[in-house]
Amino acid sequence: MMWGCFSGKGLGPLVKVEGKMNRFDYIQILETHLLPLISRDFGEKGYLFQDDNAPIHTAKDVNEWLQKGRSELYLIGQANHQI
Repeated sequence: MMWGCFSGKGLGPLVKVEGKMNRFDYIQILETHLLPLISRDFGEKGYLFQDDNAPIHTAKDVNEWLQKGRSELYLIGQANHQI
């Protein structure tokens, strides 16, 4: 499995995940790959984070991680994520 992201600034990292990705893998990828990318490419500028409704994206653990202390992530795209 592969995880990747993109923005108006270009492509982000393509991360290889061994086996099937679970909610904990997803949180780890967001922490180690997405947050540094946002910091590097956007700094203090605004941006929106959007994912789809894949089960790992909507898992309780993921939602709690996104809502807890993630003021750097401005969320859009899921009913269970608050903007």
